[in-house]
Amino acid sequence: MKHRLFSNTISLTFIQVANYVAPLIMLVHLASALGPETYGILAFGQAIIVMSSMLIDFGYNLSATDKISRYRRHSKYVSMIIGGIYVFKLLLFLCCAVVICFFAYFSQAYEDHKFFLFLTLLPVFFQSFFPLWFFQGLEKMQFLAFFSVIIKIVYVCLVVFFIKVPEDYILVPIFNAFSQSVGVFLSIWMIYRFGYKIVMPNKKILLHCIRFSQHFFVSRVAVMVYMNSSVLVLGLVASPVVVATYSIAEQLYKAMQSAISPLSAAVYPFMSKEKDINLMIKLIYGCVLLVSVGAIIGYFVSPSLLDFFFDESWKSSLSILNVFFVAVVIHAAAVMAGYPLAASVGRLDVANSSVVTGALIYCLGIAGLLVIDEITPIMLACLMIVSEVGVLIHRAWILLPLAKIKSQVAFNSNKG
Repeated sequence: MKHRLFSNTISLTFIQVANYVAPLIMLVHLASALGPETYGILAFGQAIIVMSSMLIDFGYNLSATDKISRYRRHSKYVSMIIGGIYVFKLLLFLCCAVVICFFAYFSQAYEDHKFFLFLTLLPVFFQSFFPLWFFQGLEKMQFLAFFSVIIKIVYVCLVVFFIKVPEDYILVPIFNAFSQSVGVFLSIWMIYRFGYKIVMPNKKILLHCIRFSQHFFVSRVAVMVYMNSSVLVLGLVASPVVVATYSIAEQLYKAMQSAISPLSAAVYPFMSKEKDINLMIKLIYGCVLLVSVGAIIGYFVSPSLLDFFFDESWKSSLSILNVFFVAVVIHAAAVMAGYPLAASVGRLDVANSSVVTGALIYCLGIAGLLVIDEITPIMLACLMIVSEVGVLIHRAWILLPLAKIKSQVAFNSNKG
């Protein structure tokens, strides 16, 4: 069992290396080629893509992963689930498309960038239909790693070779969509190779797919609020240059987060099935320790790295990045004490409700900052830390005592 967890973690680590390296290459290249103002427009569009994709996902990366992990031997049921998820995602995409088109058409601040905003629908569409949940549920992470690396290589090559001047920013969502489409077609091919199908659902199955993920959807919306909306908030109240300054630091922060994701993503389906609480507690402490060491090292080397990769116009991002070094340690603890730990004690509802706590803290913070007119990059970064602390406290307060009790029961049972 532990060998399976190890191999899946290695595969997901390979994915995250690609997810780590590719954005950094594009970040440096696009910041240099586009300049702060145009990069700020691009960052705003990327935020729309991320938030739309999270809404359309409807929590399936968590709920469907759990379903497929538990029912993987029932190919007929899994095939109907796949079809139901795809049909419902198509409906959600159409709703998001209406909202994005409405904003693009009527927004005065982005009046000169309407076509760019329309183009963001392309990567949203293809990204929404990449079945990450399918491969995670089957614990076939090696195939997921293969497809993810192909997507990143295609995307990076297109961006590096064809984006040369600020006017080329319009091509970025097109390249993103093309690379995502490659991954979608390959993954659908593998679904059939594994003996499953995409079955057109009836009304009963469609409603079933909505119901088993609705609580996860609430949690994903909550995560989106406090983890991914800051760029959009800045984009609505500040200049593109300010958006770009914050976005550079946030992208580096997300690159740091990607170092944690392989372990969390591999442990979650493993714990859903095996519920090895003692191993889970060890993984939490080990992960937090490693991330803390990495954050300390990052704090001291980041000034030199920014000097090497970016020019003087990006210097103001350093102070924001320093705040994110604190945030990533808290994030590591919150992520590992979230769905993996909740799965090990059978309380996924706690992981879902805890992120609502984070979203409420964030929304109250935004309201307060608006009142005092302090919507700044530094304040938004600090607010993210406060929100993550709220999530961590909520999870630790409920799940750790449960883990201790179940661990003791298991120990006494083995002893007896």
